[in-house]
Amino acid sequence: MDASETSEETVPTRLTWLAELVFLSRVRGAISVLVLVLALLGTSAAGVYLDVLHRHLAASSAAGQELNPFASLLASGSSIATLWPGWVAAAFFAISIVQLQVGTPEPPTSRQNSDNSSVSELRAGLRREYLGVRIAFISIATVALIDTARTASVMATTQQYSTPSGTVAATVAEAAGLILATVLIGVWAWLFRSELERWGAI
Repeated sequence: MDASETSEETVPTRLTWLAELVFLSRVRGAISVLVLVLALLGTSAAGVYLDVLHRHLAASSAAGQELNPFASLLASGSSIATLWPGWVAAAFFAISIVQLQVGTPEPPTSRQNSDNSSVSELRAGLRREYLGVRIAFISIATVALIDTARTASVMATTQQYSTPSGTVAATVAEAAGLILATVLIGVWAWLFRSELERWGAI
């Protein structure tokens, strides 16, 4: 088998897995593309709206208007205090990847008395954990896409609204952490699925 044949077999496999990861493996190709396009448009619109809302609330706060705690948080924008969640999540997923690679494979940790569980129960537990990983991936990816769109909006309007350089840097760092977390949980999901195949759960 030459390199071109190997590539032709690998790419569809990865695309199929990506469709499975976002619960689109049983959806027609055209509909899958439509869903992804709509999701991208929706998250982009949400990100731009958050930037516009931030500027509106910041102006209201500067004018002396009293804001509730949530509105105050939005008005303050990105800072060192808000950029840590993505990086913490990325660190957690990086550690999880290392554990999957170098650690001893174990049955599902969510099961109690796993030593007394049947093979079918262990496989069901693995499938539940994989479901949780897929949901977590979609959740983090959605937040990352929204924050990336917000970052693009902030950078595009920096000169127009005289956005402080520190705020721009914090916004970029915040989005970068979420993007990295998305990539790493995707890698973790790929490796975890391999464990499911090893246990015969898929």
